[in-house]
Amino acid sequence: MRLIKRLKLFFPSQIHQNFTTSVVALFIVQASYAQDLDRVDHHKSDHFILVVEAQRMRSTHSQTIYGGSVFLGYSINRSFSAGIGGEVSYADSLYTHDKSATVFFFKPIPMYGEVRFISKWNSRFIPYAHLAVGMSSITYHLQRHEPTPGNVQHLNVYQRGFFVNAGFGLLFPISKRIAPSIGISLKGFHISKNPYEINPHGITIQAGIVLRPLRKR
Repeated sequence: MRLIKRLKLFFPSQIHQNFTTSVVALFIVQASYAQDLDRVDHHKSDHFILVVEAQRMRSTHSQTIYGGSVFLGYSINRSFSAGIGGEVSYADSLYTHDKSATVFFFKPIPMYGEVRFISKWNSRFIPYAHLAVGMSSITYHLQRHEPTPGNVQHLNVYQRGFFVNAGFGLLFPISKRIAPSIGISLKGFHISKNPYEINPHGITIQAGIVLRPLRKR
């Protein structure tokens, strides 16, 4: 509940409501399907899953942040995977609420735990949903113009923040091991109530590939 309250502070209410409803519905359907498979065919699902993705986030301030992520999970059953992941993203510059300050060389590095729900693999198009929660290590250069003409302050800043990324997408399997993927999510690098902290958040498009070993027979 605290996570949901934090998200509502940063995303428009209608977008947040529609997006959250879609993600929760997909999670429920996938979890129900996973439980059925567990009772029938659990021994075929003991394998790891590797997900490599490129990320493009468009923040609520119309700024673009690019990055890449890696997720390594263990498939508890044929639909549910849980594991750890990391991301490195970058932006040359960012707008801030402080009009006298400019941020350069923004680089967040989140580390997180993630859960994924993936439908049955033998379809041409496979829907999935994911939720990642963790912490971001963030570095950037802050340039602040002081009231005195010509007086500019330069600071190299390091901070940590609460990271969240939740969304859904589609896989396009080309074999039992490999499936290209594309998805959309809501992501925040530093969820904070302070408007003057650097906390970019917004809609993220991700594209990548899902790899897994052959199932045990």
